[in-house]
Amino acid sequence: MYEEWQTSNWIKHQLISHYYNCTTVGLTELQSNSGNFIIYPNPVHASFTIKTTAEYERLRIFDLWGRQILTLTGKQNHIDLPSLEKGIYFIQLLDKNNDVVQTEKLIKELAP
Repeated sequence: MYEEWQTSNWIKHQLISHYYNCTTVGLTELQSNSGNFIIYPNPVHASFTIKTTAEYERLRIFDLWGRQILTLTGKQNHIDLPSLEKGIYFIQLLDKNNDVVQTEKLIKELAP
């Protein structure tokens, strides 16, 4: 909105432009297409189990800031994390060439 002086009085002009892109509002979780990597129970209290058909050699756990918290070598299906703080983490499975096979979200809660 603005005003403009014309000869002896002010003329009000109103110009409103709104642009919205509703597809970028909020957060979206990417879903895996393969569906062959399951963590249970999730949320986790002290330990969790991995069920997968993927072949992997290493497992890495990252926090939300991208810091690597833990690396385990060899195919392990049951992981104990009693000292891990409450929060959201990401688990990556890596193959023998250190390429990421799959990534899943893990939620750590305190034991009741």
